[in-house]
Amino acid sequence: MGPHARASITQHQLYAKVVEAMLFKSGVTLGSGKKGFGSSALQVNKKILYHSLSPEEQAKTAIFCDNYGEAAAVDFFGGRYGLPKAISGHQSYFFWGPRNYTGEIVIVVGQNEKDLRNEFESVTVAATQSNPYAFWYETQPILLCRGLKWNLQTGWQRVKHWR
Repeated sequence: MGPHARASITQHQLYAKVVEAMLFKSGVTLGSGKKGFGSSALQVNKKILYHSLSPEEQAKTAIFCDNYGEAAAVDFFGGRYGLPKAISGHQSYFFWGPRNYTGEIVIVVGQNEKDLRNEFESVTVAATQSNPYAFWYETQPILLCRGLKWNLQTGWQRVKHWR
């Protein structure tokens, strides 16, 4: 196996761990009992935030990711956890649109809590992220937001960003 094949496997394993860390209320625990990344014996021991909601709430809950990498990780690995496809305004993910979500309930990954308090009626920090190897903007808290003050269907253009 060449170095590129090995790197892509490592990247996929990392993305799986990122999704698990992003969507679990209190992080993940490794086989050694330490929290963090880097073990193939990843053992999830916390309830997924999405599944802590009632079935009625889950049906209208979007998972909004700030960047396409996070959104793709949710889409690729989230199925094993019964998660819906993510939405994102980043790059070409914007073209998938808001799906059937209005913004009534949104799990937000990768955005600033202070900024979102202006956009939603309620914002709760559901989990924090910590990774010494990540950029500061990749460790924003996971937020459970309710009551978007504008309709996601009609205002989708507002979330588009190409940085």
